[in-house]
Amino acid sequence: MDTNDEAKPPQISRIIRGEGGRFLPGSVGNPGGRPRRHRVISELLDELTPLALERCRELIAEGNVSAIKVVANLGAPNEKSNVAQIDLGPLDSIAACKVALSRIGEAVASGVLTPTEAGPFLAMVDSAHRLVAASDLADRLAALEAARDGESS
Repeated sequence: MDTNDEAKPPQISRIIRGEGGRFLPGSVGNPGGRPRRHRVISELLDELTPLALERCRELIAEGNVSAIKVVANLGAPNEKSNVAQIDLGPLDSIAACKVALSRIGEAVASGVLTPTEAGPFLAMVDSAHRLVAASDLADRLAALEAARDGESS
């Protein structure tokens, strides 16, 4: 057997954790990495796959529902969640964020959005709300500093 095809033994390294049990930078929980598939297994899968597919073909011809599902799932793309659309309007003020929250609530209540679909919209409104609040605070602070500097001159 060629030594390049064999799985290399994992390197032993010290696993270091910080407070709370989290790994510290440079330390991983699996220092050897994901184990490689042995060449023998790869060859066996390459040999058996056509036979398994042929057997599935026979079972499908007999009307075997499980075989139909297996083959259909093999060729089907991964299911993506439907992209729900809802008009939130501009999210440029605290009042606008309140309106957007109302629209999301109405969409969930009327069945246009599921609660799960509403989650990303709620997160977006929350982020916009935080940004607007921080921006408003920065503007107010700048105005106070300008007024203070104007009084001291």
